[in-house]
Amino acid sequence: MFGDNLPGLVTEGSTIEVLTAKLKAMIPELIELNRVESGNKDYIDLYLTTHRHESIKVAG
Repeated sequence: MFGDNLPGLVTEGSTIEVLTAKLKAMIPELIELNRVESGNKDYIDLYLTTHRHESIKVAG
């Protein structure tokens, strides 16, 4: 439908739950504003992938 990018979609959240809520509000608005064809679907899938990296001290 719109691949990996939706023009205007830039946001962040303090938690994955906050980010999800923001995206659920933003994406339908941006689809409409950008006149993106949704293929007559009532719902679209939203996939969020996170990554976290930390360095930790080892014993010794």
